[in-house]
Order: sequence, then structure tokens, then C-alpha cells
Amino acid sequence: MEQTTENHTEQLINGTLSFDDDHTVAFHFDDGSFCSGVMVSPRVMVTAAHCFDGKNTMPKVRIGPEFFAPITDIAVTAFEVHPSWQGTFNTGGDIAVALLAQPHPSNAFAEMLGSGESYPVNGNFVRRVGFGGQSRGSPPDGKRRQGETKVVQGTQDLMITHGGVVTCHGDSGGPVFFTKLEKEYLVAVHSWGKYTSSGTCIGGADGATSLAKYVDGFIRPYVQQHDAVCLKDFYCNTACQDDPDCSVCGDDGVCTEGCDLPDPDCATQEFGEICQRDSQCLSGVCVAWESSPSSKFCSISCDSNCPDGSECENTLSHGDVCYLTFAPAGVAGDQCAENTDCGSYQCIDGMCLDSCSDTLGKDCPSGFSCSEGICFLDEGDNQPRRDPNEPSQQQMQGCRASSPSSIASVLFFLVCCSFRYRPKFWVQ
Repeated sequence: MEQTTENHTEQLINGTLSFDDDHTVAFHFDDGSFCSGVMVSPRVMVTAAHCFDGKNTMPKVRIGPEFFAPITDIAVTAFEVHPSWQGTFNTGGDIAVALLAQPHPSNAFAEMLGSGESYPVNGNFVRRVGFGGQSRGSPPDGKRRQGETKVVQGTQDLMITHGGVVTCHGDSGGPVFFTKLEKEYLVAVHSWGKYTSSGTCIGGADGATSLAKYVDGFIRPYVQQHDAVCLKDFYCNTACQDDPDCSVCGDDGVCTEGCDLPDPDCATQEFGEICQRDSQCLSGVCVAWESSPSSKFCSISCDSNCPDGSECENTLSHGDVCYLTFAPAGVAGDQCAENTDCGSYQCIDGMCLDSCSDTLGKDCPSGFSCSEGICFLDEGDNQPRRDPNEPSQQQMQGCRASSPSSIASVLFFLVCCSFRYRPKFWVQ
């Protein structure tokens, strides 16, 4: 029996198929080798350092529960191997972070346990997730699997498990989860396993790199520097060193009144109204407007029919929802009087404007350019494009209105019109 990094991969034997662990991904190189990984923020993946040994090209991340039938591929634009990794397992440091060219399509990511918190000890059960094959001599089927195993040795750098699921070819870099106070946390990534001379993966010991000594000094600084999730976005991401959304009036799970901006934990918004989080909508569905992703509106699932002015469309984040056929209130460029008039909650000089970051990959919508963190209208076009309180011709079809109301355009439409319905259709 031996440990090896050959082929840079290590399927969970005895595991069950995993359809819910969207944060667990596979990534592959041009030479055919592949590893597992786990998203800790929308654009940052944590995996094993040895997956990048000897590689001269950037890999692609495959999204979905099956490697050979992915939902989509996303390119990796940069990666960083921990400086203590020397290419051998007995020296530790087998951990790396990688930056995706764009966010995970469902924004799925795992929450890490902090460095100063209690990690699993001997006798605790943990859950492993990964992709791969049953042995080194047979091709992997590429299906994501998961299962429990028991910790038999744990240090600040190493976690060894035994029993239950057995790691094998394709699991390297895959996550290890620990449930604490009924909440699951990422605590390690798979590093090495054992197999016989004939290539059969066996139990006995499966090694993982514990995150205990890497979360605060390595992973969180990388996320803070590279992912726009650490800016104001109404989601508290604990993978950041400093996220302004992790506050009493932010994403803390408690609805607080009297905040300067709407608390994302308060469900007050109806169909068509401005939102940034599902939790703000009475329906629990908040979707982004296609041409201005920072502008979102509350929607409903289209199990039957949609209100007039909306059509049933399939979205990656929420499935089939009633999607507005006209721009919702508060998109970039709209007139505004206060921050809450804008989908971005940012009203500057009477105009709704988005924030941006060239370095963090937070781009501006078409017709806007990033300057000092704000998306300003392109030169020569510095007037608000629309008064959201004025209903458009599309909104007014079939309606009579003597004067515009002060509510958002979509609510004007819904109040003015008689809620005519149209048959549901499917977007392929």
C-alpha cells in the first residue's frame, strides 16, 4: 500500500449519489486529470495543492452533480498554492485556492469553521463529498457521491478518517464537513488515500488537510482580495475577512427595524418590488433583472399562470418564475430621490447607480463605465434614462391611467390593470 499524487486525483466508495451539494465541484485539465473542490464564495474554490503539481494550463470547473454531463464549465483564471506545500504529504500544506472567471451560477458555497473554533476530534463523524472512480485501474463514472466516516486522528494540519466511505481516484480536493449545533461546516479537503499494488482503493486511512491553520491566514485573505462578495451585496459571507453585510442591519438572520437601508432579513416586499435577497420577498423569490443584475425584483413561481406583464421563464437560481416583460423600478440609470428607490440601494445625484470593481470582477451594465467604484453612465449620457414612476407604453397596454402614482412602476401596472393572465410557456 502506498500514498501517491500520480494523476493528481484520488469516487467515494460506499457513498451515495449527491444531488444537493452544489458547492462541491469537479475541475479538469487539458491532460485529462481532474480533482474535486469546494466553493467557499461565489468565485473562490478551495481544493488540494497537489492537484496543480506539474500543470502548465488553467483548469475548468464543471458545475453539476455529474462530471460527464455538466450544467456548465467555468474557467479558472488564477490559483494560489499554500507556500508550505513542498510536493510531499508528510510536510503538510496540501491546500490551494482558485479563482473562477465568473461566479458559481447558483452562488452555492460552503461555510467554513473558523480557525479558533473546535474542530472534529477522534470519534467524531464527518461527511465527505467527491467525484471519481472505484479504482485507479478503471475509469471513473464522474458522479458526485457523499457519505460518512469517522475521525481517528486530528491535528491543526491533518485529519485522518477510517470506516464508512473510502476515498479514491477523483476525490482529491473534495470537502470534509462536520455538523456542529445542527449546522454543517467545511473543516477539511481530501489529500490522500491508500490503494493496493493492483490499483484497488482500500480503507484503513484517508488523509485530509484540516482548514484549522489555513482559514484566517490563507483562505479568507484570498477571498477578500479577489471576490466581490466581500463588498456590500446583502449577503454575509464568513469567508471574507471584513464583510459589511455581517451586521445587525445586515444578513444576521434577524429582522431589525429602523435601519438606514432595508434589512435583508425582513420579508416585506411583494411581486415586482425591489429586493436583494429571497428573504425580503413575501414569496421567498428574488430574481435579478437580465440587463442590470444588481437590480432585482420579487417574483413568484409559475406553477399555473403569471400576471399580465410577466411571463414564465426558467431561471437557474429559482427554476420557473414569473419574469417581468419590462424593466422593474430602480434599474441603473433610473431617476431617484432616495437610496431605496434603486435596486442597488444607491441613489447618487438623482440617479440609480451600481457599484463596481475592476479588480474583483464586478462589472458595470452596458452603457456604464466603472470609475472609483461606481458605474457611471458613459460620457455624453449623464441624464437619468427613466422616471420609474412613469409607466411605460408596454406597461400601459390595455390600461387607462389619468396620472402616474408614486409607487414603483410594476405596482402601478398591477394596480391599474385587471390582472389578466396568459398561458404559461417554457423557456428552453
